[in-house]
Amino acid sequence: MLSISAIRMSADDAAKYYTNEFSKEDYYTKGQEPKGVWRGADIFALSGPIRERDLSNLLKGCSPDGTKLVRDGGTKNVHRPGWDFTFSAPKSVSLVYARADDDLRSKILDAHDRSIEAALGHLERYTLDQSVRRVSSENGIRTVKREAPRNIIAAKFQHRSSREMDPQLHTHTLILNLAERLDGSFGGIDVNQGYKEAKAIGAIYRSELASILEKELGFSVERDREFFRLSDVPYTVEKEFSKRRMQIEEAMEKRGWQGREASEKAALLTRGTKPNVDNDALLSDRKSTRLNSSHQIISYAVF
Repeated sequence: MLSISAIRMSADDAAKYYTNEFSKEDYYTKGQEPKGVWRGADIFALSGPIRERDLSNLLKGCSPDGTKLVRDGGTKNVHRPGWDFTFSAPKSVSLVYARADDDLRSKILDAHDRSIEAALGHLERYTLDQSVRRVSSENGIRTVKREAPRNIIAAKFQHRSSREMDPQLHTHTLILNLAERLDGSFGGIDVNQGYKEAKAIGAIYRSELASILEKELGFSVERDREFFRLSDVPYTVEKEFSKRRMQIEEAMEKRGWQGREASEKAALLTRGTKPNVDNDALLSDRKSTRLNSSHQIISYAVF
């Protein structure tokens, strides 16, 4: 699944939120969520864990040291920071991940990451291939041209649970409103086409993930409407650990809403704060046999 939303808070607030709020304790990692990682930011010599200051400056349309790079960049919050492309694995995959041993978890995470990169590669090369704005003025006439980006710059934050603490493997991929043009200059980008092709981009992620899980990891995969699921996970278990989805569907039904945009609106409406949890207490309360790389299926009833 792919959901897209504009970052509507200031660059400073967004940077603080994603680098701090998103690092709250999560029992599936038995510690903090992994720090965010950069994608395509090597032009600024950025790699590894994301620092709040660097993210804030790039969200403002500036370089990491604060140098203005785009027309409306800077500290006045005129520049739109960017967009959150959230890639979510099917519930059955998240459930298997939650009870996998370390080796299988690593392989599932790798499959998830590679699938996201396949989707981002398509987004970069085809969907946003003429997305970078170049604004010029002559004789009082403002002209906006579209050019190809050298690459898309993104900040990726990976999570293993939903706000209701159900297993939910997903990655928030912040597409920055900042891209390098082929001539080395910088400009803001237009992601409208990304919204229009969200379904196709999400399908690329799911198709790649299903292929890796089936061909490389040996899982049995079956079609589930426009999505897919792992055949060995009972539907009843998926429903039991889908409290967040149930909240959204109930909100939509109550208001007579339908469709993807309505679903995203309902998600925001019902969104709560991700709680702090006692990892050891949760782990001891939900003991079960681990699922390992030999695909010895766990007893789901003990979740």
